[in-house]
Amino acid sequence: MQVLLLFVFVVAVAFGAWFFNYGLSLLRADVET
Repeated sequence: MQVLLLFVFVVAVAFGAWFFNYGLSLLRADVET
């Protein structure tokens, strides 16, 4: 059970980091235009 919880946590962090970088790149592209 704890392993599953850890797995979900890792996936959430990875997705959050990707989403954050994706949002930043969108903002940066918005500013450049």
